[in-house]
Amino acid sequence: MAERIDYKIAPVMWRKVTTTKKTGGETTQWQAILRYTAQTGVDDFGEPIYKERRKTKLFPPEIDTERKRNTALRKWRQELEDKQDEELERQKELECRAREEKRIAREEAARLAAEEARNSVPRVYEYAMSYIDSLSKAKSVAPRTIDGYLTCAKRLIPFENTSLEDLSRNEIQDWLNELNEQYSPVTVRKSHQFLKRIYDEAIADGIVSVNPADKKQQRLKLPRNRTKRDKNSIAVKDRPRISELLASKVQTPYIVAARIAFETGLREGEIAAITWRDVDFKNKQLTIHHGISRHNH
Repeated sequence: MAERIDYKIAPVMWRKVTTTKKTGGETTQWQAILRYTAQTGVDDFGEPIYKERRKTKLFPPEIDTERKRNTALRKWRQELEDKQDEELERQKELECRAREEKRIAREEAARLAAEEARNSVPRVYEYAMSYIDSLSKAKSVAPRTIDGYLTCAKRLIPFENTSLEDLSRNEIQDWLNELNEQYSPVTVRKSHQFLKRIYDEAIADGIVSVNPADKKQQRLKLPRNRTKRDKNSIAVKDRPRISELLASKVQTPYIVAARIAFETGLREGEIAAITWRDVDFKNKQLTIHHGISRHNH
């Protein structure tokens, strides 16, 4: 901002000036002089350079006494100072406005940078599916494990729009509480372990630095085992009735699969992998060689 000028009365304050009018004749006026020092630039070291300047003004010849001249001089000097104060105030407002605009621009730039950084961080569900896909391609875990991970990943769909960086401890706790209303404690724990595994992987990849799913660090509360319930099983006395019911149905692939599961206790993937070569009609035997993963199928 420009420095305030201190106008000083010149040693020779007044002098008579005679001018010629366009219409002819001459007129005598009084010329007042004010001296001041102003900054004209900066030197090679950035220091301000000051030079002495002066302002002059003509007054009518009626100011013919020293008292009148001093009064006129003080009034003129006051006018200059008032004008200067207005200009300095205007410059101050402009500088304040410029600083405010720069502050707003910096905040907006920071906001955009933060938003861009958040957008570059994978979403929880997206990263989970990518992790499972990498395991599947590397064939580093069994197909059945991949199936289990896919099942756990489906329970992370509520976080499909939440980045790994933004998921909080409270959101995870609420998620666990909701799962506990729908699934068994074992299923809830498996889902939590999978989420923790996902974040361990993200930390290893340098995406995040903290694991919000860490039970000890975040003091997460997992459900306790519920009261022992009746087993989800079929009573021996009901087996013949169910077997007859299945045999009476049209033998579609689904009914056949259900009969095999009911009579043998085979898993879904094992039943899906059965081929005609596995069936020994002569000895009435069924040989299981392998199972099919939902992910690979």
